[in-house]
Amino acid sequence: MIYDMEAMFERNNMLAWIMHAAWGGLPGTVPPERVQRSVEIAKKYLAERHIHPEVQAVFLTGWCDGRWLIEELKSRNIPPRDIFYTGLLTENDNGEVWSPFDQRIIWPITTVDGKVAAFCGRTLTNDKRRKYLNSSDSKVYRKREIPFGLQQALPAILRTGRMIFVEGQLDVLAMHTMGIRETVAVCGSSPSYAHVMYAKWLSATAYCLFDGDEAGQRAGREMYRLCSNLKVPVKYATLAEGDPCDMLRHSDAAQRMGALLESATEELHGTTAKKEEAPRVYTRPDEGNDAASPVDTGDVESQTSLIPV
Repeated sequence: MIYDMEAMFERNNMLAWIMHAAWGGLPGTVPPERVQRSVEIAKKYLAERHIHPEVQAVFLTGWCDGRWLIEELKSRNIPPRDIFYTGLLTENDNGEVWSPFDQRIIWPITTVDGKVAAFCGRTLTNDKRRKYLNSSDSKVYRKREIPFGLQQALPAILRTGRMIFVEGQLDVLAMHTMGIRETVAVCGSSPSYAHVMYAKWLSATAYCLFDGDEAGQRAGREMYRLCSNLKVPVKYATLAEGDPCDMLRHSDAAQRMGALLESATEELHGTTAKKEEAPRVYTRPDEGNDAASPVDTGDVESQTSLIPV
């Protein structure tokens, strides 16, 4: 078992490339035929969702085949137990090693500086398994602290001055396919202070682009509360049809999404959310406070311990 954070990041990076190789993204590496057949089905699924192959490559899209992953680890003299912290492998009551991520499309979740912190997997079947599965929290990853796609979105966020929050990983890939790259996902969790702090530090306006259902509206209200507390400007744009992947069915998807974002308002379904009295919050050193002495020691502190300042 490894406990050093840098060693964990390095190991995660290696795992990401192993699964990207299974996807066919590493020349010279030929996965077993059964893996190739599964990957072809997965690629067909992403093609049907209109996700561009170049975008798939940008996000180091991979495939988890539990048997092949274990074999690859053994070929590198790495005990499977050494990666249990990622959640990619575990063992049952009989001591048999298996993968909860088996037969899933894999996307690495990276820090803002590109270190692989965790993984997200999406199943293609309609069985009882959860559609999306994330790595467990570890020394290098907490789900509510690292939005998906942050590294890839950073240049566009700095250029446009906006940070678009969507719900899931495929939503991010769809937005990138449209050329709207300043997009990150909350990975199925509700928005958190950590998510909003990135917008604050990058001097960006937060855009909520959640579904129009009850869960999406609830997430929008929570985003408003957090942004209000941290004095981050926020705007709303409600998806009228499905999700960003559904919009890709239209030949003018980029124009439609651009118009939707241009029409974004500070109101949620026509009613401005109620502001709360802002709690004490963290500020950057250049705002007159020492980084080691946060102005708030409550919710923000518990949700931002892994965020680089």
